[in-house]
Amino acid sequence: MIEKRSDKKELRAQLRARRQSLPRKEIEEKSHAAANIVISSDEFHRAEVIGLYCACFGEVETDEIFENAMSLGKTTIYPCTDRKNGLLNFKVVNDLDKMAHGEWRIPEPPANAALVPLNLADLLILPGVAFDRKGGRLGMGGGFYDRMLASLPGKVVRMGLAYDFQVFDRIPLEEKDQRMDCLVTESGIMRF
Repeated sequence: MIEKRSDKKELRAQLRARRQSLPRKEIEEKSHAAANIVISSDEFHRAEVIGLYCACFGEVETDEIFENAMSLGKTTIYPCTDRKNGLLNFKVVNDLDKMAHGEWRIPEPPANAALVPLNLADLLILPGVAFDRKGGRLGMGGGFYDRMLASLPGKVVRMGLAYDFQVFDRIPLEEKDQRMDCLVTESGIMRF
């Protein structure tokens, strides 16, 4: 177990540094390509309630997905951190300009936004530090997404969103680490 944690920590550090060193233009181009793949996917078309995240630290950006979802009349929900209880709650967002800095300076929905039970979601689009070709996901290390995903109903599609360089044949995982149903990068979509 110690070796796995050490491997995870090292992989996180390497990939976060690489992601944060991406030039702005490259982030925009790759995010645009990935967004187009998400938007044209069956998972996106079937979904009425879509969970997104606000990109930070060089993550694949989701604003284009948000704009498309809004234009189609879909409901978009974003996470807010309940650090005291170690949980993520999701709230409705209709305007990205109203997001406020929450935990770790990550943009979150305003306090007065409507809370949405996750069993009402159809599709959750998730960030990660690394993914593997079997649906494994390595997060930032706080376990917030893993705890949320562990209690998620099976009908909710879990879609990872990453750059090609974040995808490996195998990543160090522990039993508590949750898997994705599909993964989108700038090159395409993988379904598991």
